[in-house]
Amino acid sequence: GREIFIQSDIKDVFDNMRETVREFGDEYFIDAIPDIGEYMDENPVGVPTEREVSVLDQDLPVYRTVFTRNSNDLKVEEKVERV
Repeated sequence: GREIFIQSDIKDVFDNMRETVREFGDEYFIDAIPDIGEYMDENPVGVPTEREVSVLDQDLPVYRTVFTRNSNDLKVEEKVERV
């Protein structure tokens, strides 16, 4: 997997997850939607969860985005033990 898909019907929870990936994963992942105030309209996976169906049946919003892995190499910290 080169993608991280996040969604929630609770805006604060979704925004927190999104901000966390943007803050700590920004070197390796790109948000499909650059504007943090916008969200995907459709589930890109194509198979909704039971909760998603229930929320949409109530005409309530579901917040979504996808982060795509870029080509940056992962940085691995080298730990050197001094004797």
